[in-house]
Amino acid sequence: MTVDKRFALIDRDNAYRYPYQKHQRKTNRYGFVLGRDRHGGGEYTSDIAKVIRAVVFDGESVRVKTLDNSKSKRGNSLSLHAEKEIIGYWIAPELRHLVTGAPYRPIDEAPLSDSVPAAPPVADDYVRLAELTAADYFKALHAILPRITNNQRAMLIGHASAPSQTLSMAQIAHLGGYETYNSANIQYGSLGGLVAQEFSLSGLKNLTEALATLEPNSSGGDARWTMRPALVRALQDLGLADEPVVDLRAVGARQEIDADPLCSNVSETTRQALVNARIGQGAFRQRMLLLWEGRCAVTGCRISEALIASHAKPWVKSSNIERLDEHNGLLLTASVDRLFDRGLISFSDAGNILMKPSLSTEDLSPLGLSARSRLTTVHERNRPYLAEHRKAFGFDE
Repeated sequence: MTVDKRFALIDRDNAYRYPYQKHQRKTNRYGFVLGRDRHGGGEYTSDIAKVIRAVVFDGESVRVKTLDNSKSKRGNSLSLHAEKEIIGYWIAPELRHLVTGAPYRPIDEAPLSDSVPAAPPVADDYVRLAELTAADYFKALHAILPRITNNQRAMLIGHASAPSQTLSMAQIAHLGGYETYNSANIQYGSLGGLVAQEFSLSGLKNLTEALATLEPNSSGGDARWTMRPALVRALQDLGLADEPVVDLRAVGARQEIDADPLCSNVSETTRQALVNARIGQGAFRQRMLLLWEGRCAVTGCRISEALIASHAKPWVKSSNIERLDEHNGLLLTASVDRLFDRGLISFSDAGNILMKPSLSTEDLSPLGLSARSRLTTVHERNRPYLAEHRKAFGFDE
């Protein structure tokens, strides 16, 4: 039996439980054991890096034991989700790179003996977390939106829309399309990790705490999480937790989306987001206002009521992801938007205005445009969509 002391699960008695390689006589296999190994089952491997990634990222169990044989002579298969026994994990400094971006951070203290108190969370981080405002979360969410998966987004929005913003982890798992709460634990923790990173919070025991607070005496799939009010407000401000739009444009957009084959299997949350994006409202508009700093992309007009969030790549040719992407379009004053939407003007990758021959400088002048007009800036992710707009309306650069 070979014990690897570079990685350990830490139990509630503060004992370090190390993975060890064992021989399975029935199948003649040897190695660290991932999963349950009763009756010759489980996966055997000699790669400790594979073990660490499987346990920390995938929620797998691993056969572990303490060095004090009186506590666990045969060892046990345990995972980070065995809340009644395991409170965290430790990893040697030379292997820390293996858990970069993990949903759960390792406990920083190295074991001085087989039983040592776990490092406590950094109290200051919890104080800072309680002081975060909706504006703080708004900025953080906008920064990480491109890195949030569709499953994570569904869990986040569904949680914000729940009664009292409180759900069990099993219910959150259902929102994300996961069969087990363990998978949701990992993915929601990863999302919390992105948020915590934006706030430089490094001492949270559970990264989901960056999103919500845990109800005392609840654990496992029954663990009940209440989303932080500041985060709820930020999601509302971003349009990700909007009340349904009820104006006539939304009714028409809803009918169009209901008849669209691309939207036949989307969730109600995504369907509502598409309705809002189709009419330039909700999250799509809020994110575009933030992207363009509340100004027309051409004229610089700052009157919010005069600005329209318009798509560049035509709606019918866009995927649902592209329809919700704030880079697929420009924030424009109404008159400029109408020219852009009808394909009378477009823009080069450098941001220079392109005009149809039917337009003259005299036509454009009353609208605040000229042959030298250009986008105030060109975001790198705008360029593919601008190219699609030029292609759709026959512009040659």
